[in-house]
Amino acid sequence: MKQIPLFISLFSLNFSLLQAGERLSSNMGELLLRHLQPGTTYNLTTLLQFPLEVMYEGSSEVVLKLDPVFPEENERKEGFENIPNLEWIHVNPNIFETKGSTVIHSNVTIAIPNETALLGKKFIVYLWSRVTKKGGGFGMGIGTKSRLLLTIAEKKNDTENFMQGSSYMGFKLDPGIATLKKAPLGKKIKALKNSKGSLKIINFGSENRDFKMEVIDGNSLGMEPPQGMEWGPKETEISIKPSKAKIKAGKSKKVKINLKLPEDEQFYGKKYQYLLRVSPNDVGEGISSGILFRINLETVSK
Repeated sequence: MKQIPLFISLFSLNFSLLQAGERLSSNMGELLLRHLQPGTTYNLTTLLQFPLEVMYEGSSEVVLKLDPVFPEENERKEGFENIPNLEWIHVNPNIFETKGSTVIHSNVTIAIPNETALLGKKFIVYLWSRVTKKGGGFGMGIGTKSRLLLTIAEKKNDTENFMQGSSYMGFKLDPGIATLKKAPLGKKIKALKNSKGSLKIINFGSENRDFKMEVIDGNSLGMEPPQGMEWGPKETEISIKPSKAKIKAGKSKKVKINLKLPEDEQFYGKKYQYLLRVSPNDVGEGISSGILFRINLETVSK
């Protein structure tokens, strides 16, 4: 059976400041699902052991609402079109009443219609988590958004036994992104020199797990680099130590990442993004998952 990769990118928490002392945030920044099959329903909590989590910090009596929405004009992503129908996405439950700070969990289900015309398509949709006071009023329309990117498989396959396993997403990265400016060529660079020198993999789940970290080509995920940037050149030397680690439940592991770009004319004055993926081992049959770590690097001008 062909493996069905499921990638989730949590390089930062989404959050919105509502007013002094109040904040709304979500654990899901961007979720990329690939090779989805028409006629199949995907339950993210079951597949990833990872429900949508929304955190409200404040003292007001509020109603939290979670709904799928089409992207605004400035939220579109090149190569992806709006999801044809919001009915594809179900959030359950999607309304919560609370008094003061709380953390709520909701399951997201994606139902792909059984239509061959969808094969090879790429779609975008947002999950909008917002807060209002009971009966409306303050906070109406203010919230935080999570982006879902859905890629439909090129060919229709037999998915009868696809949903037998599940992945593991009970971990996070700290930080989720590194930014380097005026990076020299021909010299070893610490990717996280401004973040205590290391990336921390935090296993907040209830299972001891083996993890691996590897460099990944953004093109292999069907992704485009951010505007004004290029994918990091393949000639870059990237070392990850350790690249594999066993992390007990509730514990963390520090990882050091170094880069070295060749001292070549073509690499001066460029802006690159590198993707590294942290993945748990022993996931379900036909399922691959991971969290993407981004390195944004700007080289020195000559």
